[in-house]
Amino acid sequence: MKVYVTTDFKGHFPVGTAAVIAARNKRHATNLLKKEVEKCGLEFKIVEGDKFGRPRLIEIDQDESNAIVLQDGNY
Repeated sequence: MKVYVTTDFKGHFPVGTAAVIAARNKRHATNLLKKEVEKCGLEFKIVEGDKFGRPRLIEIDQDESNAIVLQDGNY
C-alpha cells in the first residue's frame, strides 16, 4: 500500500480540509477519499487539483522520516 495526503477537497467550513489515504494507487486513493467525504455528508468537490479535476495526492515516502503540514490555519 501507498500513503497519500491531500488538502484539495471542500469540507463543512471554509477553513480547509486534510486527509491521509492508504491505497494501491492514486486512482484507488481518489475513490476511497470520495466515499469517505460523502460519508461525512459532503459533496465531493475539488478545491484545487490537477488539470483533470482530480485531487492533488502527495505520496509519502515511507522509507524516509517525514513531517508534512497539511493545514496551517492560513486560509
